[in-house]
Amino acid sequence: MKVFIDVPHIYIYSSIIKIRRKIDEKNSCVSLLAVVLSLSIFSNTALASENTYVPSSTEAVTSSYYESPENLLEVGVMQENGDVITEEDLQDVEASNVPAVDDNGNIVEEVASEEDSEPSFSVMNVLWYQTLNLDKVGTSYGSWTTGVSGQGAATLSLSKYISVLNTYSGTLSASKKDVNAAVGFNISKSWDTRATYTVKIPKGKKIKIQYRKVYTKYKVLQKAYSGATHLGDKYVYPKKFSHLEYRSVTY
Repeated sequence: MKVFIDVPHIYIYSSIIKIRRKIDEKNSCVSLLAVVLSLSIFSNTALASENTYVPSSTEAVTSSYYESPENLLEVGVMQENGDVITEEDLQDVEASNVPAVDDNGNIVEEVASEEDSEPSFSVMNVLWYQTLNLDKVGTSYGSWTTGVSGQGAATLSLSKYISVLNTYSGTLSASKKDVNAAVGFNISKSWDTRATYTVKIPKGKKIKIQYRKVYTKYKVLQKAYSGATHLGDKYVYPKKFSHLEYRSVTY
């Protein structure tokens, strides 16, 4: 029996097999590269998710970075702008300095001790006043004011309400409350009072009725202290309204 071998066809078939093997090898490399890239992307995504705190819909982002639930800055935490916090970004947080107060309500300041690192405290001097009533010192008068005028022969009468008030002169250094307590009245109280006065005008004369306010004057000493140190004295003169004084003037 004779066997015929077609050499060209065998060669072509062998070449095709070799080409397919090379294509399979290239496809395998491409597939392996794709797997490696996928693993790398997945790893980076997982790391970013682990180190990033995303606030819920009910939380408001009020700073320039995403805060952790404990409100602490940590290395690796992603900021709102996408930057990741590094060691160089961390800064010391300074606590607010709340002043201390002693049992008497005085503010105390911290003073560094030269002997050791433990702080010591000294009382800050507080400005305060002692008020002393030195009693009445006389009478004070306001200026004359014309209330009504007329021509005689007639009877001229003044009847009207006017505003009056307690007042003071001098330097008021202490509080009004302390001075009020020292003299026993409100040094700035105001109210209305009625002015009444009648006079007969002779025939052919012109007369006007005038009135003025009369005050009882007091003297109050204000002793200024800084802590226990006496700084000096100042005086204020409260004037308490007493009554109205009248006169008739020919003009």
